[in-house]
Amino acid sequence: MAQADEDPAATTQDAGGPIPSRPGNDEVDPVVPDDQLPEVSVSDAHTQEAQDAGFDTSDAIVIHWGTDAGGAEWSSEVMDASVTANNDPANFAPSRDALPAVAGQSAKSAGWVCSTWARPTVKSLGHLSSSSHELCSGNFLYHYTRGKFLRSSWSGPRSYTRWTNSRFVYSPTQVNDTIWSIRCPGGGTYNYNLQVQTHLVDTRGDHGGPYEVGKYVRAACGT
Repeated sequence: MAQADEDPAATTQDAGGPIPSRPGNDEVDPVVPDDQLPEVSVSDAHTQEAQDAGFDTSDAIVIHWGTDAGGAEWSSEVMDASVTANNDPANFAPSRDALPAVAGQSAKSAGWVCSTWARPTVKSLGHLSSSSHELCSGNFLYHYTRGKFLRSSWSGPRSYTRWTNSRFVYSPTQVNDTIWSIRCPGGGTYNYNLQVQTHLVDTRGDHGGPYEVGKYVRAACGT
């Protein structure tokens, strides 16, 4: 059995990362094959209530990713979304040519841009849950989010669930809001957080964006 950390009642939220090793502990933390991991429960957050309230970026992280008219990809770093300027891809694109929709370029441009936000993981009512907000614009066929939960270990982050896809959002719809959850059955205490990756499909194929890991919750959900 993997070595859990102490203080099972703790639920601190912070930047994700592995639990540091302790002197004298050499217990092997086994790797579970992805096909044996549970699947995340995915639900569409596109209710009228959610749309009216908007997506709360005060404790989220954000990344921007896209292509210019020539197909060259670019991306920002993963950033703190509570900083207003970090939520605008125009502040991080290499040029206006890389922002066909945001910069108001003509429809003949083949470029596109996606911004993806991920909120902290929380534990509530026996479940771990988090949410993501994806906004894509430009010339595309459809886009979707892939997500999975990670847990900390002595040797670094490990998959707690397998990759799961959100719904597909077809052009001209730009927004994809998703709630991710998995049952917390109890057990050892670890850090748990959501990892997401935006995918966009255009006439060139399926493009996978950079990985983004949200802030963790510390909870006793076992392996």
